[in-house]
Amino acid sequence: MENTKLFYLLKSFSKTDLKELNKFINSPFHNSNKKIIELLILLQKYLNKPNDKAPKIEFVFSQIYPGKKYNSFIIRNLFSNMVKLIEEFISISMLKENTQIKEKQILQNLRMNNHESLYEKKIEEIFKELKKTKVKDEKYFLELHDLLFERRMFEEQQLHPGKRQKAYDSITEETNCLISFFVTLMLKKYFNITNYKRTVNFSYNMHLYRDVMKILETNKSLYKDNILLEIFHSFLVLYETKNDNGLYFKIKSLVLENKNRIPSDDYKNFGIELYNYAKSRRMVKDPEFKTESYELLKQLVQEDVFTEEGYMTAHSYINIAASAFLEKDFKWAENFIEDYKDKIIPSQKENAYNYNLAVFNYLKGYESKDIAVKHKYYNQSLEIISRVKSEDFYYMTRIKKNQIKIYYELNENNNLDNTSTAFRQYLNQNDRMSNEFKELNFTFLGYIQKLKTLRHNPSKLQAKKLVNEIEEKEKMELKSWFIDRIKEIQKSL
Repeated sequence: MENTKLFYLLKSFSKTDLKELNKFINSPFHNSNKKIIELLILLQKYLNKPNDKAPKIEFVFSQIYPGKKYNSFIIRNLFSNMVKLIEEFISISMLKENTQIKEKQILQNLRMNNHESLYEKKIEEIFKELKKTKVKDEKYFLELHDLLFERRMFEEQQLHPGKRQKAYDSITEETNCLISFFVTLMLKKYFNITNYKRTVNFSYNMHLYRDVMKILETNKSLYKDNILLEIFHSFLVLYETKNDNGLYFKIKSLVLENKNRIPSDDYKNFGIELYNYAKSRRMVKDPEFKTESYELLKQLVQEDVFTEEGYMTAHSYINIAASAFLEKDFKWAENFIEDYKDKIIPSQKENAYNYNLAVFNYLKGYESKDIAVKHKYYNQSLEIISRVKSEDFYYMTRIKKNQIKIYYELNENNNLDNTSTAFRQYLNQNDRMSNEFKELNFTFLGYIQKLKTLRHNPSKLQAKKLVNEIEEKEKMELKSWFIDRIKEIQKSL
């Protein structure tokens, strides 16, 4: 029976789910096959066995059909029936949790069976609850449309064709709901595509983008009950203009002041995008953004924006610490690394924690004036970062850059060259990265080589040229680090 769909389906269930499944399968209303009950009892004994091994199919047959000659058709048919029953259990469980679908089915049943008074009472209750909704996203407008449509079906059923004018009055409202649903959903798709394409190389087409944007530009009344539309539209305009600080601060106010009207996932994504814009302006030394990105980030951390169901992704954990490192707020960074390490998704925890720890050790060495202390922390950083294992290109690029910086600091040119060569090959061979993301990393490698050449052949003129070149470079990471290294060389001249 090894590797059967049934066994691994059962293994995916929590203890609570298994308890409910037992009730379901033991209910005569759902299942009349006693052999399926026996099969469930038997398989549950193997769910927590070492090595996750399921019993062999012949053994299962002998336990369910004692004394009978083995018949693969019978036992496989029993497995198949049990899988179908479990799928039915999953479907019913999800339906219980989805009150919208459940209520829609109740309304349809009441209408089709002409329970007029019950129908009117029920739909009034649903409308009343829907009006209390603070978060009006695309799901809200679709639900409102469906409810208006359902009520119109009921009213048409009650009236003769010549008296249905009142029923048809709702068609305009239904149409407006569909427009809000469609436009909100499309703007969300465009927003996500724009974000993904910065780092990941994938095929995409922003169908109807200009048409949808034009709808918003000429129908600002759609903003009235839909704050999401205004925010999504404003972000997309910001992406097009690239540098519009006034629009940034307008979006920031809209997001922070309307937190209770925005779905949590969208609020998180808006916060991250605001932070990314602020960080990009800080990198080009925009005076309005000297502390803006970091203060915003700390606010979002305090609001627990980056955790979902109690957990934080490794990328969020690393990016937040990196921002604190950039601001040299080492005490806050150290507290964050330790306080949040147990909130990282368990499968990502060890890599993320070790990576941040490695970077923190590097910075301890970097900040120290004592050469022996510097070397101690640099070597500790290299040792810790060697424990980080991942096929994720975000991790790999970060790891390589951290190693290269340390090898430069330690003046270990062979290790520096070998790691740089390996990193360049990795970038060339990886087709998942976006061209923009690759270019950032190739730029890093190019300037490492220029820095190494300058250190080998120091020149005041070349040093000054290189500083100017770096300062004028619009898209470049670690500008301050490179400029500080050049200044060290200048001091030795």
